[in-house]
Amino acid sequence: MSVNIVYQDKVKSSPVVMGVLGFSVIIVLIIGFILYFQNNRTIDSGVVKTLSFVLVLDVFVFWAFREMAVVITDKQLSFGFFIFKKKIDLNKIENVEIQDFKFNNYLGYGIRYGRDNTIGYVPCGGRGLKIKVTGEKKDFFFICNRPEEALVFIKQYGTQK
Repeated sequence: MSVNIVYQDKVKSSPVVMGVLGFSVIIVLIIGFILYFQNNRTIDSGVVKTLSFVLVLDVFVFWAFREMAVVITDKQLSFGFFIFKKKIDLNKIENVEIQDFKFNNYLGYGIRYGRDNTIGYVPCGGRGLKIKVTGEKKDFFFICNRPEEALVFIKQYGTQK
C-alpha cells in the first residue's frame, strides 16, 4: 500500500531552546568532571547514576526536540517531534484555520497545553494551523513553514470543502 505524500515540512526548533538544552548537557558534564577530579578520581556510585541519568535525559530531549515534522498525505495529517507525534485522519478534521503563535498562550516551546484549550506543537514562533478534530476534547495547534499551502491540502483531501 503506497502512501501519497502531498505536503512535507520540517520546522527547526528555536536556537534559544537548543542553546539552553546544549548548555545543560555541558553543565552536567562539567559537574561530573569536577566531582571526578576533586575526589581523587572516584565518584560515589549514586552520583554517577544520577549524573548519567540526567545526561542521557538531556541528550535525548535535545535530539528529540531539535525539529518537528509535518506530513500530509491524501488521507492523514501527522505532526510532532521524534516519537511524540500526532496522527489524524483528514476526514475527522472539522475545522482548520491559520493562526499566529502567541507565546503568552503556551508559555514556552515544545508540546504545550495552551490557555485557549489547545495542545500546541510549537518548536519556535511563527504561524501555524489550529485544527478541530471530531472526537477530541482539545483542539490542536502546530507551527509550519508554509501554513497556507498546508491548509489548501487539508481542505482538498479532507472533508472540509
